[in-house]
Amino acid sequence: MKNWRLEVNTRTYFLDAFTILPRSFLVLNGVALPNGGAVLALYNELNLLVHGVSYRPPWNAPDWKKEGGWALESTDPDLACLVSMGWTYAEDPRGGTPGEPNSTVIPSRDLEAPRFLYAGYGEPEEIVLHYSEPIRLGAWEEKDFNLNPGSVHPLEVSLSQPLSKQLTLRFPEKLQDRQEFILEVPEITDCQGNVAGKEGIRGGNIRPPSYGDLYLNEIMYFPREGKAEYLELYNPGTSYFDLQDLAIQVAKEGEAPGAPIPLSPVSRIWLPGQYLVLTSAVGWLEESYALDPSGSWVEVEQLPALPNEGGFVYLTDRSGATVDQVLYTDQMHMDLLNDTRGISLERLSTDRSGRDPDNWHSAASLAGYATPGEKNSQVMDPHTGPELLEVDTEVFSPDNDGFQDVLAIHVNTQAPGWVISLWISDLKGYIIRQLANNYLAAPSATYTWDGEQEDGRLAGAGMYVLHLFAYHPGSGERQRKRSVIGVIYR
Repeated sequence: MKNWRLEVNTRTYFLDAFTILPRSFLVLNGVALPNGGAVLALYNELNLLVHGVSYRPPWNAPDWKKEGGWALESTDPDLACLVSMGWTYAEDPRGGTPGEPNSTVIPSRDLEAPRFLYAGYGEPEEIVLHYSEPIRLGAWEEKDFNLNPGSVHPLEVSLSQPLSKQLTLRFPEKLQDRQEFILEVPEITDCQGNVAGKEGIRGGNIRPPSYGDLYLNEIMYFPREGKAEYLELYNPGTSYFDLQDLAIQVAKEGEAPGAPIPLSPVSRIWLPGQYLVLTSAVGWLEESYALDPSGSWVEVEQLPALPNEGGFVYLTDRSGATVDQVLYTDQMHMDLLNDTRGISLERLSTDRSGRDPDNWHSAASLAGYATPGEKNSQVMDPHTGPELLEVDTEVFSPDNDGFQDVLAIHVNTQAPGWVISLWISDLKGYIIRQLANNYLAAPSATYTWDGEQEDGRLAGAGMYVLHLFAYHPGSGERQRKRSVIGVIYR
């Protein structure tokens, strides 16, 4: 192995004239390995890559092993292309097995085709495609890739080293000059010969995020034991954004937020209409909620823990300017729930502020109390009806089954400057819930009632009256409207 070298991230170690025999081991001392993980690559004297892996402490390992003194072992050393995905702490009581067969060997078969995860930009003329596992170039030619509209072929196609999980395409033009495009990619093969079919990958011009462009959409802040926390984001518009330009901050109520945590160290295109789920370990998220590999899962290793008692979450740009914010508390869950552990809070409407506590609701029971990467089980679509006061349904059932759990109340003054009061009474006229009291209303606004009364108890089954009083200070015009609504429990 004379003139061979080992690279650990950006540090290089040159090997001496060692000889390694077939089916034998060679132990290298004096190599500094970062505790948090690294990429390792072994090159021969001809500068050819012999093998490359990445490692990091397994998310599901016991904490007492993470504290140190235990080696990481490959669970299937003969499966060369997947060795970086199969690390576990040694089971040998000595803490490791240097120069010996690994103490944990779990032979595996790779039957899954590689999955495209996400695209990002490199140089202005480059787009980088990220895959779920190492891939092979095969018999590709540049003409097999098409950038549409225009059917433009790349000048060069190359695989990243040493892990071969990124495919870089260099085109004869700046990609971000295109408003939108679709990149047609041929079949992709992994090291074991599994083939992923052709697909079209969307991209477009990136613009800086502004307040209200993007939303915090779901919060799993108090998961069941052993499950992963997560934050879900949503891009509701038609614009493309880059996760490199965004960060997250978390703070307890009454405390200053910590430093912004970037969402991605590399360019990562966020598509219009796409849900993204932030978590500290993607493998943990996938196992917790039975999810398949997807580009919707975003691993943010330094993602702050979400306080169980509630707190602030800020989505910001790179300068720290707020794009969206939420103040969540346990009281925002449905009163019907005795235990909120393992139940996410879902945003009801993107038309209303994330800081409005009535704009959040417990995820539905029929959805498993969580919907990472999907449309919320409790959601209200925008409404622009002509009537002054409208409800989506005259009868609703606040039992958290995901069907008509929340009453949507639409107030349409159709002009700015109106001041409204909105309340619910029983049939005797006693007010049981005040929804708005002299609010300066937008021309169209949506309010919600989840069945809770002012004292926090759920209203009993029966009929109730919804009252609206609207007053315009400028003209002196007044309007009143009432509607009968029913509460049932199935």
